[in-house]
Amino acid sequence: MESFVNLNSQYVRVNLLGTPHAVLQDGEIVQFQVDNTLLLMAMLGTQPGKVFRRADLAALFYPDHDDQHASQNIRQVIHRLRKLLKDDTLASPGLLVDPLSIRINPDGPLVTDIQILNEKFKEVQKFTSQHSHRRFSICHTCKQHQQELAELYSGDFLEGYEANMNNVLDEWVPNLRQEFKARLLTTLHWLAGYYFERRQYKTAEGYLARITRIEPLDETALRMSMQIMVISGQRNQALVSFHEYQRKLQLSLKVIPEEETILLAQAIRAGKNISPTAPSGNLPFANEEIDGELLPDTSLPFFNRKTETSQIRELLDSGEHRVIVIKGVIGSGKSRLALHAASLENGAWANGMYLVLLSHNTPNNSLVSALVQALGVPSNNSSEHRKNLVSFLRDKECLILLDNLDEISDQAELIQSLVNVCPKIKFIITTRKHLGIRGEKVIYFNGLDFPSLPDLQASGVDPAAIDPEVMVNQYSALRLFKEIACRARPDFTIDATNLVHIIQTCDMLMGLPLGIELAASYARLFTCEEIRDGVYGCLNGIEGVSNFIADRHGSFKKRFEQVWETLDQIERDLVKIVYPYPDGVVTDDLLAAKLTTIETLVTLQDKSTLIRLPGSRVKLHPLVRFFCSA
Repeated sequence: MESFVNLNSQYVRVNLLGTPHAVLQDGEIVQFQVDNTLLLMAMLGTQPGKVFRRADLAALFYPDHDDQHASQNIRQVIHRLRKLLKDDTLASPGLLVDPLSIRINPDGPLVTDIQILNEKFKEVQKFTSQHSHRRFSICHTCKQHQQELAELYSGDFLEGYEANMNNVLDEWVPNLRQEFKARLLTTLHWLAGYYFERRQYKTAEGYLARITRIEPLDETALRMSMQIMVISGQRNQALVSFHEYQRKLQLSLKVIPEEETILLAQAIRAGKNISPTAPSGNLPFANEEIDGELLPDTSLPFFNRKTETSQIRELLDSGEHRVIVIKGVIGSGKSRLALHAASLENGAWANGMYLVLLSHNTPNNSLVSALVQALGVPSNNSSEHRKNLVSFLRDKECLILLDNLDEISDQAELIQSLVNVCPKIKFIITTRKHLGIRGEKVIYFNGLDFPSLPDLQASGVDPAAIDPEVMVNQYSALRLFKEIACRARPDFTIDATNLVHIIQTCDMLMGLPLGIELAASYARLFTCEEIRDGVYGCLNGIEGVSNFIADRHGSFKKRFEQVWETLDQIERDLVKIVYPYPDGVVTDDLLAAKLTTIETLVTLQDKSTLIRLPGSRVKLHPLVRFFCSA
């Protein structure tokens, strides 16, 4: 039978978990009575590949009857089941019945929720056995599989069935019910632990409550619930839960809680901090000596990068991608994104994480030397650095973050070699260009989102009539502008008079965080309209506005100058040719006049210096123009 992922009306689905019922092809819902008809359906549904002999079923269901009467009774049970499922009306029968046997038709439309559950369970087992990642409890893909598995458990097996016959079926149903419960509890514990580690305590509590409903004396769930209560400020409630559990355990089993639970309760009573997953407040990287001047400014809120963050974490969980490249122009926030995504992986790597900050001052312009220093590899002789680095990393399971890799010349070949010989390491790399490494996964980092004035106007919406607070809450570029402007001028507000000017500013800067930060910082001196005009002047080379970049932004200017130094003379000449044209130039004209080559055009696009436009045109990236004008 085909996969049961998406069942449609061609199937007859029988639910044996929860209240037993069948959903027929025409959508009719048929309830089962708790009798031998249901038990027969359950036996067939839990063993869909098995052929059941009628004689065996007769002896099993009617052990106190003679063969003739037992055979007649089982024939009536089969008849009632087929009638209930309207099996004789189906184009292809769900049950294959002959005088000697009965079975589920493997090519028919009949499927049970037990079959679907077992198929998913095998899929999860196969996936987890083949999926290479640090821990199952930090894997988002495994989490998705486990959630799908948990959702398939709609209740107890044959809910409502009670033993009323003295035969083997009285043991079979409870045993199978307990087996399904055990599977469900394992899945729920996995999910509760997953969300607990991520400090998503509300979601974890939901799974813990479900565990407790199934198994009220589950002590592991109790301990996790107590910790969540303490973390959320309900220390007394945690102790109440402990004492209530202790009483139930004494009444039910005449035993006391486990030592681990008692010690936890004592720690709570003593007022000790119970927060095993609380953040340390420090960068979660193994190398402690990090040049603070090279770190990105983390004083600003991290706006609206959930999509990119999730993408990076999913790639880290995948066994297929070992090199994750975050590519974007200077000032786009690549380093912030990389640090943010990596910080969420704290504790997920057996041998830790390493942050390697690269710059034009990196010793000998050598990635090997930088890695040896950052990772603390024992290597006194520079000629032995590479060999010692490989030996150090060969069996390590770690994450290495390389920031500003385009500053270094010997990167791609070394990284490719490390990936080839060190199977458990992964890289997150920030750069302005592709590396050309086999298997690299590139994430193109764009600006923050902002509203489109042409789209608003085309839809008949007057931007001046829109509630500014709604717009600010909806678009991260506007939130960043407001955040920076309020720091420069505490009484700053976004209102109907300046909203359009701010949107136009964000639009000209393509939502790039650095550009917005530079522009919004002038709210102390200028109106939003004057800021917009100043940005326009910088981007269009208008004389008299180049002082828009003040001395306090000299570090940004210096960073751009360092990037400029990495361009060869041909690339610089092309930038100078394109600069006077803010709306871009036609590439065919440049090529026809022999002002450049295709290789140079591609290289500068790859370095996020040129942007490709429709109609075979290119223009300078806004921030490149911004700094060129200064």
